[in-house]
Amino acid sequence: MVQERIDLLQEIETMNGAADLTAVEDDFVTVARDYSISKGISYAAWREIGVPAVVLKRAGISRSA
Repeated sequence: MVQERIDLLQEIETMNGAADLTAVEDDFVTVARDYSISKGISYAAWREIGVPAVVLKRAGISRSA
């Protein structure tokens, strides 16, 4: 039980570390504009769910679109 506790604590520490989402962000940027157009998703909707403005800019999604 002691070892299991230690293992679980180490797993928690690993999960709390910052994940590298660079590849995911790059994939999003590649498809987001066309997806937004086809699904009618606005800039404001993306922002509301937490997509950073700089990522939307990279994807070619603007406030006026």
